[in-house]
Amino acid sequence: MKAKGINGIIRITDEKLTSFLLRLRFLREDDHPRLKRIVVAWFAFLLVMTAWGLRDVSVSWEKARGWEYLWIAESIVQGDCFCFADCKKGWRPREGCDKFRMTAHEEPVYPYLTAAAFKTFGRRHGGILVLILQVTALFFTSCIVYLLGRRVFNAQAGLLAGSALPLLNRNLAVTFVPSVFAGLMISVSAYLIILCVEKVSVRRGVILGLTLGFAALLYAPTLAFIPIAVFFLLVKKTPGRFLALKTAAAAILAAVIVLSPWTVRNFMVFGQIIPVRTGFGINVHQSNPVLAESFSAESRGDIKGGLPWRAENAGDAVRLSFAYDRQVAIYKRSFDIIRQDAPPGYEYNEAETDRVALRRTLEFVVSQPRTFMTLTLYRMYAFFFMLGWKAAIISVFFFAGAVISARNAKVRILLLLILAYAGPYFLAVTWWYRYRYPIEPLILVVACCLPALVFSKLYSLRRKSAAGDEAVAR
Repeated sequence: MKAKGINGIIRITDEKLTSFLLRLRFLREDDHPRLKRIVVAWFAFLLVMTAWGLRDVSVSWEKARGWEYLWIAESIVQGDCFCFADCKKGWRPREGCDKFRMTAHEEPVYPYLTAAAFKTFGRRHGGILVLILQVTALFFTSCIVYLLGRRVFNAQAGLLAGSALPLLNRNLAVTFVPSVFAGLMISVSAYLIILCVEKVSVRRGVILGLTLGFAALLYAPTLAFIPIAVFFLLVKKTPGRFLALKTAAAAILAAVIVLSPWTVRNFMVFGQIIPVRTGFGINVHQSNPVLAESFSAESRGDIKGGLPWRAENAGDAVRLSFAYDRQVAIYKRSFDIIRQDAPPGYEYNEAETDRVALRRTLEFVVSQPRTFMTLTLYRMYAFFFMLGWKAAIISVFFFAGAVISARNAKVRILLLLILAYAGPYFLAVTWWYRYRYPIEPLILVVACCLPALVFSKLYSLRRKSAAGDEAVAR
């Protein structure tokens, strides 16, 4: 009687979960019963992984680390606005924590979210809340990845990608960085772009634009998604060309409306148009003319000083630059070079530093194009294969999946989004996996194409074999 009761509870739970997932569009009415059971089991697995992530928060929240975003949040809580304390910015002189500078070096959403949690609940409980939200964001990202994989390929690819994401990235959710939230917004953005291209409508364009604008304020590389979305809307073959134009215009306008308050703030602070953040100029300067000094006598030239370490070639320089002490040396060398351009007694502000750094980088590209191209090729390799063995394995499957499914129009959208995101990192050394993670959900979707195809073929062969055996038995 007890066993029957347990079986009844399991059956009722399964039916309710199946009905719930049908309402969420995780399942379709015409799905095979076996697939429905697998998806229900997968959803239960996600809940278990989320519980595991919450357990990680309860154990390690006191040791959770954070860098610039966390420092800005702390400055906001103290009433010092969106700024850095000089002593906390590793690549500036240590002048004491009583000096603060207005900044646009980081995107605004995550610091303000963190500061609001700290201000409302205190440093301890606010920090725990932020980490819990990050674990929750990882759960929802897995759900969107499943839906995206199912729409682009099939349910098997979606299940694989949606399972691999929380398994491989659970630890990232207990660090004070916006990467997990950025991964969620990038996944949602990609899904909405595909939906909007499939069925063009002004309402979908507005929702897409609002999402893309918010994503850019959370993580600046997603700014490139706006023109990509507009491009695919305009090239889509549809009878209503005017409707496609209105949808593209609605997406642009909605994104601009979301971005404009922060852009205006940056203009008021620095006197020039900065859509989201500074930092690109200084990053490419560190990763090109400065890094080239480690192996190229031509790059060192007559500039006094230099890096305290040497590399054999461009590939060796990129590999060695992953060490923290060498990163600090690169930071210092870059700012020493830029300060030489400043008039006597004048110190560049953040935006001016970026502009001078970008100018010097362009001079380097023009004078040493071969060195620049070689470094860029090695940085591309680093982005895919030097950020840990797990990321390297995923990259292998990603490239295989991209080749196999290149004719799929939806895959081409994902590939262009991945390329647009990774482009800035191809120009600057990627030292930490947290910079790659935001695009990892899309990489995983494409990467799961190959194993899903193999499983489908094996399953098909097995069914044919079983049918043959049954025919022989008759």
